[in-house]
Amino acid sequence: MTTDRTLAIEALLTETEAAHGVYETTELGGVYDEAWAGWYAAYAVGHGIADLVGHPVTADELERFLGRTFTELKGLDPTPSEPWAAWTARQLVADSRRGLFVAEVREAEAEYVDPLSWPTT
Repeated sequence: MTTDRTLAIEALLTETEAAHGVYETTELGGVYDEAWAGWYAAYAVGHGIADLVGHPVTADELERFLGRTFTELKGLDPTPSEPWAAWTARQLVADSRRGLFVAEVREAEAEYVDPLSWPTT
């Protein structure tokens, strides 16, 4: 089951990566998209990643996860031989199974203070 889930997430991330490549070429004129994680997250959420992960996932949650894991991947030595989508899918499934993916997001939400709620003087 976990293998099927991981492969399905990998396929969606590979599709997301390809769609983003088209977006960078056609909409950004070939310029690197610094906000790629947000674009990937919105695309993946819109294409059913929550069903594949097995729990609700927002684009904000997934964006934070993708940014964090991409930084982790870049820091690995030696660099994994598997493609980004495969490595990231394994991380997403592992974190989801341990509850870390949702827990880190809930922690970030708990620390957020709405600036509109600040007292005015």
